[in-house]
Amino acid sequence: MNRSGDWNAMHDHEGACYSGVFYADTGNSTDKYSGILILCKPSSSKDGAVLKYCGVRPVTGQVIIFPGDMLHAVTPFESSEAGDSRISFSFNLLTEQEEPQEASVQSKRKRCDHELQLTEEFESDPSASRSPP
Repeated sequence: MNRSGDWNAMHDHEGACYSGVFYADTGNSTDKYSGILILCKPSSSKDGAVLKYCGVRPVTGQVIIFPGDMLHAVTPFESSEAGDSRISFSFNLLTEQEEPQEASVQSKRKRCDHELQLTEEFESDPSASRSPP
């Protein structure tokens, strides 16, 4: 549960093939940048800088699933209503391991076999966010 001013720092869920979040209640904020889920796609450049990212404005009842090793964060939840909060449940999806726990990241990626596809609308645009159709 996030109250006004709460946010989630950039992190990933390494070890999970996929991670997700269910939004039970997104609150009553009228701030268009409040509680935005930021998903980052690492670049293939040598410095490893994040070049592509998108912002998703969640709605109550929505489930968002993304690769577990993808960096993500949530912008501060801002609401002027007393007691207002955003309620969400995060989760990880794992696959049965056929290899020892010490498996390399590369073999983990082969088992998960995922690739995020960002639309042109969100590539390299930090202010982009959207509501689902």
